This record gives sequence, C-alpha cells and structure tokens, in this order.
Amino acid sequence: MSGLLGLLALLYKELILFVSYVKNNAFPQPLSEEDEEKYLRLMEQGDVEARNMLIEHNLRLVAHIVKRL
Repeated sequence: MSGLLGLLALLYKELILFVSYVKNNAFPQPLSEEDEEKYLRLMEQGDVEARNMLIEHNLRLVAHIVKRL
C-alpha cells in the first residue's frame, strides 16, 4: 500500500510541475542535437537524471500536443 501512495505522490508532483510550466510558459530551451544524443545514450544505460533532463527539455512539445487535443 505504501508503494502505491509513493507512486501517487510522485505522479502528483510531476503533474504540478508540468502545470506550472504550462501556466507560466516557462519552458526550458530545447537541447542541442549533441546534448540530446548524449542524454539518450545515458538514458538507455538506465540514467534517471538523463531521462528527467530529456523530459524537462521537451515539455514545450508535450504542451503543444496537449493543447491540440
């Protein structure tokens, strides 16, 4: 049960972060092609920070897709 609560708390935190980005239009700049390739390689090796970096720097694209739905 505590695992489920932890997962819900993490999901809530991520959702709040996303909503704040959308409301404030304060998206990080997209990564350069070289940086994106670097973080993709690191993510494939299981690097959680690299995964988060890719997600954060692609929030503009996510928001654009969400607005179109």
